[in-house]
Amino acid sequence: MITQDDIDAFAPEEYIPEWAEAKIDNKMWNGYRAIRGQLSTKDGRRTGNAVVVSHETRHGIFVTRVITDAGNCMYLTNNEIVELFYEPRYVMKAFMAAVQEILIMESAAND
Repeated sequence: MITQDDIDAFAPEEYIPEWAEAKIDNKMWNGYRAIRGQLSTKDGRRTGNAVVVSHETRHGIFVTRVITDAGNCMYLTNNEIVELFYEPRYVMKAFMAAVQEILIMESAAND
């Protein structure tokens, strides 16, 4: 199986995919905290790929809100997000269509 590290070995250092706005420098800060950070699943049987949408405190616990490419919303602790996803390498230019739909519906429901 080809990994992201294999691809990076042949790609120029400054390479950024078309859908990405920027590369995340995980040495500088925790990439899991990047809003619109693209999360690649570690195990597709458990969950699909996702994107970081927001951070909040729920019942006194800091959680990261992610939405999968299938439109499922999850509130994950730091340990859970690390267990399910590889650390993001890129910040997306825009949210995926499924994420945009959910955010629009939530916004309309709150009006």
